[in-house]
Formats: sequence, C-alpha cells, structure tokens
Amino acid sequence: MKRFNTLYTAVSDQTLTLDQGEVAGGKWLSPGQLITMMAAEPDKFTKGFINAYKIYRSTIGK
Repeated sequence: MKRFNTLYTAVSDQTLTLDQGEVAGGKWLSPGQLITMMAAEPDKFTKGFINAYKIYRSTIGK
C-alpha cells in the first residue's frame, strides 16, 4: 500500500476552511494538540507523517 503525506503551514488573518468538494474531512489542531495525539494514538498517523513532522519541528516549527 502506498501512502502519501504532505505537511502544510499557513499564516492568515482570515478563518481557514476546508473545501468539502476536495476532502472528506479534517480538523485544525494546534502543534501541542497534534503532538499529544501522535503520542496517544500513533496508529492514526503514517510513519512518514510522523517523521516529516519531527523534521519540521526541528527546523522550521520551533
């Protein structure tokens, strides 16, 4: 099974919304919420995403 991961960041002064025509679902999480969720429920994330997020946090997302 192939899995693809993409990690985006954004800064906006407007409310961000997901286009329901493009995605089945999703939610916004703070970095702290995401870290907590990855620690508590790692099976909800691909290993590729967890690795990408670790790299992001160590370089850009401090």
